[in-house]
Amino acid sequence: MTAHILVCLSSSPSNARIIRSAARTAALLHSPFTGVYVRDPQRKLKADDEKRLQENIALATELGAQVEILEGSDPAYRIADLARSRSVSEIFLGSPPSSLNAQNSLANRLLEYVPDAEIHIIPDSGIENRSQLQIAGQKKRFSPRDLLAAILIEAGATLICWLIFLSQYENANIITVYILASLIVSVVTADRIYGALCAFASFLLFNFLFTEPRFTLLVYDTRYLVTYFVMFMASLIAGTLASRLKENARQASANAARTRILLEFNEDLQEASDEEDCLEITARQLRELLQRRIAFRRCENGKPGELHCWQEGERNEPYPAEEKELSESLCADPLLPGASGEKVLVLPIRGSKHLYALLSVEREGELDSYEDHILRSLCAECSLMLDNLTNARERENALILAENEKFRADLLRSLSHDFRTPLTAISGNAESLLRSAPEEEEVRRIAGDILDDSGWLNEMAENLLAMSRIESTQEIHTSVELAEDLIREALEHADRHKQDHQITLQCEEDLLVEADARLIIQVLINLLNNAIKYTPAGSEIRVEAFREEDKVRFRVIDNGEGISDERKIHLFERFRTDGRAADGSRSLGLGLSLCASIIQAHGETIEVKDNEPHGTIVTFCLKGVDYEYPDR
Repeated sequence: MTAHILVCLSSSPSNARIIRSAARTAALLHSPFTGVYVRDPQRKLKADDEKRLQENIALATELGAQVEILEGSDPAYRIADLARSRSVSEIFLGSPPSSLNAQNSLANRLLEYVPDAEIHIIPDSGIENRSQLQIAGQKKRFSPRDLLAAILIEAGATLICWLIFLSQYENANIITVYILASLIVSVVTADRIYGALCAFASFLLFNFLFTEPRFTLLVYDTRYLVTYFVMFMASLIAGTLASRLKENARQASANAARTRILLEFNEDLQEASDEEDCLEITARQLRELLQRRIAFRRCENGKPGELHCWQEGERNEPYPAEEKELSESLCADPLLPGASGEKVLVLPIRGSKHLYALLSVEREGELDSYEDHILRSLCAECSLMLDNLTNARERENALILAENEKFRADLLRSLSHDFRTPLTAISGNAESLLRSAPEEEEVRRIAGDILDDSGWLNEMAENLLAMSRIESTQEIHTSVELAEDLIREALEHADRHKQDHQITLQCEEDLLVEADARLIIQVLINLLNNAIKYTPAGSEIRVEAFREEDKVRFRVIDNGEGISDERKIHLFERFRTDGRAADGSRSLGLGLSLCASIIQAHGETIEVKDNEPHGTIVTFCLKGVDYEYPDR
């Protein structure tokens, strides 16, 4: 069974330590985390305690707890009921040292109500417990109104019983009336103590007025002792049950109201079209519920933006100047759960990845627990909706980007294939023309230019085709190839002006590599063509391949003018030629960029360095393959 951690929240100064201990345990066990606070309607906290309580609730929410605020005069019963409904396995609570061994302590009563849960008690280090998590039997605040109501009901019941007595009815009817009076007192008063007092008073009045000897508390007939005991217990139990039913009804009503508010708010949020609209709906809803000025600031790149304030349902300025300083400090440190000042409370609206905004609530008297719970619930709903809007926008952008990328790749493939068909015919006719007119210099020059241009276009088409393949699929099809065969195939398809240079091949025998042959040949062709193009006629170009540990290193070396350090920085960037942005005159700047992409797809890198005393060395590695010849 998955563990579920529950922490009891209070206004105790040490409650923050308890919350952090519970949060660490929940994070360690990867378990659900719940915080619970039981509010007694008959007890109002002092301003300092209320402020500390709100800070503890904010801390629990920040650390990932789902905070539940319950109402009731018996916190142990309410906490145990929640623990059973959530299948809580561990409960964290604080207790002053003086109450750790008290028989009626909150911890002992929780152990009685929830025997399967582990109770972790963290003492308050000598500070008396000032939490609203009260123990049963704690003295309640005296209510003159409830006492007067109990006295009047008891007096009315006594009057009815006197009329029954004068009518010569049996005393059993009188007992029933007094039990009914105790039940009515329990219903109309806030605390069960008044029902118990009414039951005890009924016992005394019945003995004093209606049993012999009358007008004394003496009992001559011992059978009445059992009657008195049953009467007292029946009144007490009926009153207790009535009080508990009333508490449950009040809590159900509060939960229903909170659920209705959240449901209506969620329906409004569903109609939000963007983040600004979502925040405005949240601000207006909170303004109507709390009847306080509400404001928010959008956060962009960790900085608060323009302040939007709602008063009387409309945007209205000014707002307390203190809010600006608090919101800026909160944006500077987004890990803070909230910021509080004398005039304003600032809360972050934070999603899973972003800090969207800072919500500000003007302080005109402290928020009670119910209002605070509603405030934080609506902020959580707003954060969730903002996350949904952000994710939807990111998915839409990703879809548009994917469609654009697919269109670009399809266009490149189409252009490459369309280029190659006429280029093959052009280059073939140019070669035939060169061979058929060996003595006509002008014709040979024109045919040579045609062949050069068609070769350049064919090289561009091959590069475009290879680039679209690499970027659209990100896949390569490797096989075991002989390094020397790859180099000779590249030399065969290199620029026709290769005969104007001294090209040599140095390759170890039986050197095997694991690579995509077609792509590696394209890499070698591009490197050879660059060396041929950017070195003067008669220059030496050397292609090498040799084993280096478990890899095979390829090198294309020339003794041309070399490449400056400034140009090397941009050498493998797309659409860069000779260190400048491509103008399309003789190169698109795709060759070296494509080489880098192909080598990276093989899990390696391509490098360029100077050849001493002058020239350039371009080198890359491929995975080597060992081959053992069979014994003959």
